[in-house]
Amino acid sequence: MDPSRDLLTKQNNSFSGIVSYRPVVAATFFVDYAFWKENPLGHHFTNIALHFVVTVLVFYFMLYLTAIRGIAFLTASFFAVHPIQSEVVNFIGYRSDILMTLFYLTGILAYLRYNAVEKKGKWLIVACLSYFCALFSKETALTFPFVVLIIDRFFLNQKNTRKTIDIIRNKVWIYVMLGLITLFYMYVYFVLMPNAFYPQFTPRAQIGIAKFVLMLKIFTAYVSVLILPFKVTVLPPLYAPPIFPLYPMELFVPVCVTLLSAALGFYFYRRNKLITFGLVWFYIQYVLVSGFVPLLNPLAFRFLYLPSIGFFLLVAIAVKAIAAWLNRKNDASNISALFQATLIGLLMALTIANNAFFKNNFVACQEMLRRYPDSSRPSWILGHDYYRAGNYEEAAKYLRMHLKVAINNPFISGDKEKFMTYHLLGRLVEDPDVAIGYLEKARDLSPGLAIIYLDLSKNYITKKDYPTALAYARQALKFDSGLSSAYVYMIHIYIESGDLVQARAILTQAVQMFGNNINLRAVEKYLNQKEQAK
Repeated sequence: MDPSRDLLTKQNNSFSGIVSYRPVVAATFFVDYAFWKENPLGHHFTNIALHFVVTVLVFYFMLYLTAIRGIAFLTASFFAVHPIQSEVVNFIGYRSDILMTLFYLTGILAYLRYNAVEKKGKWLIVACLSYFCALFSKETALTFPFVVLIIDRFFLNQKNTRKTIDIIRNKVWIYVMLGLITLFYMYVYFVLMPNAFYPQFTPRAQIGIAKFVLMLKIFTAYVSVLILPFKVTVLPPLYAPPIFPLYPMELFVPVCVTLLSAALGFYFYRRNKLITFGLVWFYIQYVLVSGFVPLLNPLAFRFLYLPSIGFFLLVAIAVKAIAAWLNRKNDASNISALFQATLIGLLMALTIANNAFFKNNFVACQEMLRRYPDSSRPSWILGHDYYRAGNYEEAAKYLRMHLKVAINNPFISGDKEKFMTYHLLGRLVEDPDVAIGYLEKARDLSPGLAIIYLDLSKNYITKKDYPTALAYARQALKFDSGLSSAYVYMIHIYIESGDLVQARAILTQAVQMFGNNINLRAVEKYLNQKEQAK
């Protein structure tokens, strides 16, 4: 990764734009491409299959913890069909959360098996390898050693040891191995393959009151969609809720939910450790995506994929309790089953409806604009997609709309987006004066990019301002001597200016450099006509 290179340069395809080093995820994309090439059906099938496997692992994990098949089934069912999973399953590129969770749960189950059998060696190896793969799927797997310690304390502490240090001492080599894997990963992440994007930007909401407010708003958004699944929709990429205004509910919800969680966790610590474990699981997994650690994409429902397991365990326990109460109050023995089936069916219906928003960029972005009018990113995506589709009028419309909305992501400078927008508008509009205005704004944002000067030259040719057009063509060659189009423009300018000798000299030089390509042949034909006419 070379962040100094602009996305529009010729070297664009020579490096990866990935934010973090996740080779396990990349490997699955390579395998998918080997089988499916650019057919999205196969790539989507892989995501769905992986989500199914994770759901099965959730079931067995809950079955081990609870020993109650009904609670395990409900937890896995809610996890499988809740609408918040639409984002992570439908977007092929968000596979990292699914793979990380798959290896994470595999490691936990292997560790539980390690403690249950006499021949332990192979299960310890599986647990460590799974943790290794989970880390190199996504960095949020760093919570794994802490969860192992919590499982040791909650479920495997046969000696009823109260001191955490004693638990670690009894299994010191296991924690040493997990620690070494963690240190190796940190070395790769921060030294060998450092994140190339964070150092470029100066986060405006990374410190002080703004960071705290953003964390409150993100927590409120996540809690609301978990409890009220009909509020789930497709989120704009690189979206952060506006820092201000801060509404009372956005302060009330995080404070009350956190205090209530702490109170319940303390109350049920001795009475029902499953409830306490579900709360602890959610908050431990959530802390890394809460905004406490700055994220390029502050708000995304896929971040709840792993934390939500704890939440769904709590919901399953509550639903089972309600179902038991309904059975006691009613003679019909199937009332509780009907109640549980209705909840699962409702979630499925909401998810199916939500999946429709992920049909393509056009549908998704229209929904983003409807739900999040303060986000500039959907307009930007629509502008580029309409441009690629050849609908230049719609492209210009959405690109202008993009410029009217403030860049609301607190961790990314809007200069690159604005540059690309100005540049594309400079190519779309037919009026050369308007186009030049956009292109000059793009040039001010990225003064070293040759293509901008080339486009300026083209518009000045349209205006028949040949001296200015020639100056810009030469400026383009100054930044990139390999632009054959710049030579074509210069030849055309000299022809229109009446200097056919200089035009012929530039043509000869260009043919020597680039060969007789189609553009040079076309301008040579035009030059021959002018020479014959003279």
